[in-house]
Amino acid sequence: MSTSPALRAPPRSFAHPEGIPGRAVGALLRRFNSGLNRAAVARLDPRPGERVLEIGFGPGHALELLSRRAGASGVAGIDPSQLMVRAAERRNRTRPPEERVEVRRGRAEQLPWDPATFSAVLTVNNLLFWEPPEAGLSEVRRVLKPGGRVLVAFHSTAARRLLATKGDPLDQLATLLGPWLRRVGLEPGPPEKVPTWSGAGLLFPATRSLA
Repeated sequence: MSTSPALRAPPRSFAHPEGIPGRAVGALLRRFNSGLNRAAVARLDPRPGERVLEIGFGPGHALELLSRRAGASGVAGIDPSQLMVRAAERRNRTRPPEERVEVRRGRAEQLPWDPATFSAVLTVNNLLFWEPPEAGLSEVRRVLKPGGRVLVAFHSTAARRLLATKGDPLDQLATLLGPWLRRVGLEPGPPEKVPTWSGAGLLFPATRSLA
């Protein structure tokens, strides 16, 4: 009988970047996750006029990709790191109006938006930082419109750092995600592994029922 892998405590420098080391971490993550971000945004497929939320936007690469696809006032992001929020605000000031986004500081477990605000939610390499993950997923369901979709993406390197397992970290993560999603009222779709230049990634979709 197989057992679920245990979660390790995330390195604070990655879960909550701060100061000069945090800026270095942000630059590293932007490059390392660039391929996974592109694959995740393409799979989520945000459409013009939709409201889309990214949880844990970090250095903001996926947030930028989302804003180019969803259009003006269509994208919001939330991150617990004040450093990352300030960086996103600075980038916003230099971007064209149609690509600007709403950014807030906060955590997945307490999203500051009304119920049924978003058509889609994306989180990349972030869900295992939520305390606990199911609390954040419950909030995701709350802010999703009926029929809305969520995509959880993880890089194999990040999953390996956060899961105490000797097996394939993406397979192990998928075994955790399915039950977590179902318990909060989200219906999992088929997970997909995708290659990127820096290693494999997992794209795990789910939807909120129309009820």
